[in-house]
Amino acid sequence: MLNELNKILEIKFLIDNKKFIEAKKLLRSPLIDQDYYNLFKLQLLVLEEKFISELKISNFLVYSNKNIGEVIHSLLGDYYYSKNKFGNSIVQYKQCLDKNSGNIHASIGIADSFQSLGLNSISEKKYRQNLHLYTWKQDLLLNNIEDESNLDTNSNTLKYDDFNFLPRDLLLNMGLLYRSISNNLVLENDEFSIEHQIFQYLINTSGSSEIFKSYIFVETNHLNSVEFKKSATQNKDDFIKKIHTFFPNFYEKNHDDVNNGKYYCKKTTAKIILKSKKYIVKCIKIKNFTIYSCIPTNIIINENMTSYFYLYLKNLDKNYLKKLLDALGIISDYDDKKMILEYWLKNNNDFKSSIYLQKSKLEKYSDNKLSKNKKNQYLRKIISNQLILKALNEEWKYVNVELILNLISNYLTKFNEYNLAIEYHIVESLVISFEDYYQFLKSQKDTSFGFSFEYLISKLIDKLENIDRDLSKMQTNSPVKKAKLRKKREDFSEIRRRFKKIKTYHDQNNAKIENLKPEL
Repeated sequence: MLNELNKILEIKFLIDNKKFIEAKKLLRSPLIDQDYYNLFKLQLLVLEEKFISELKISNFLVYSNKNIGEVIHSLLGDYYYSKNKFGNSIVQYKQCLDKNSGNIHASIGIADSFQSLGLNSISEKKYRQNLHLYTWKQDLLLNNIEDESNLDTNSNTLKYDDFNFLPRDLLLNMGLLYRSISNNLVLENDEFSIEHQIFQYLINTSGSSEIFKSYIFVETNHLNSVEFKKSATQNKDDFIKKIHTFFPNFYEKNHDDVNNGKYYCKKTTAKIILKSKKYIVKCIKIKNFTIYSCIPTNIIINENMTSYFYLYLKNLDKNYLKKLLDALGIISDYDDKKMILEYWLKNNNDFKSSIYLQKSKLEKYSDNKLSKNKKNQYLRKIISNQLILKALNEEWKYVNVELILNLISNYLTKFNEYNLAIEYHIVESLVISFEDYYQFLKSQKDTSFGFSFEYLISKLIDKLENIDRDLSKMQTNSPVKKAKLRKKREDFSEIRRRFKKIKTYHDQNNAKIENLKPEL
């Protein structure tokens, strides 16, 4: 018994100190309770950001110790949240709270998940319910209350004085919530909105931290420039010279790799990349520009950077843009700083921030000034990046049920592999989002809030049935095209089956809710 307890404590110590390899080795040895084994196994998978199959998840949900079950559900809530499956994260956090209603992490996790789904009124209520868990210390200090029993623990109004007592990540998420709420709430006797004050507070109180600089240089090319027609060898030589000129420190540390041509090209000479352990150097040709960049890998975004980003989005103010670039450590000689920010976000695969940046720009356009093609591109990005539920629930401009349905063809007259791939990606992304959303809806007694979920699901099923009908009518003599056609039909049919499953379960759940209502 003592040996087992010592082993459990040692594994916990190793995981807490991020010594994952040592923890895994110790976990392989016998003499450890199965519940603890599953807990540590799950914790390692979540911390290392590994994919966990639904089958494995079901195995983790088998436990006998209630306290371990609480932690397992909390970890699964974190896992689903990190994968943008906010419906599932709500379910897991709720099950954690069933084991322990005082679990603050799960309570805040639910509020964060509702916010990520765009259900802001519910999210705000959840945040406010938890404020007193942090701010009671302030009430004790300011009011000189000697007896904690006299504290008003039901107070759930956010005040500027509360900021210092709230965790920074919680405060940031509350700032993002208030930014999303349509009515611009203002604190009493203050001209600035709540979210503005929160973001500014996070900036003012951020500690100093090391920021690895990003260097981005832009050259303007003339049309039909010979630079676009150079051979691979010439481009390689030019690339090496540019690295030597623009990024001397990188060149000095990676001299051999650079001169040996340790890079790869995509689309001939349109993109050249050189990788090291800490930096990625790129040369990309876009229209009339050649962009050279040297950007750190594994950039950690903190509350200070995020606050500047959202303050900039509010009015797209140049002053905040300059502060944002400074906070991100971006150095560039190019005048168009917006383009530099967009490039940096894309380079770091921060597609969600890119969408929020585009959203701020497009909201300033009137409907007749924005082309249908641009609207569709914007909507496809939102769907692909699992933001469609938030966009629908918050009623973003250029995002609604009818526009989503218009992305999918009504009639297919010929087999176009490229267009079908785009449409398949749209419906696949949608079914992933809605399968997750249903996990949340089925736990609710009232599902009347938000957008018309049932209507959209029914119409998407109709669209997919039309695609199947049109694909079945297509004829070709090519064996290769026949095989591709058959595969596409199977793929779309599987998506349709998944949508039908959601609709069936949702209809059954609504029927149960109706039966439980008292007769008038």
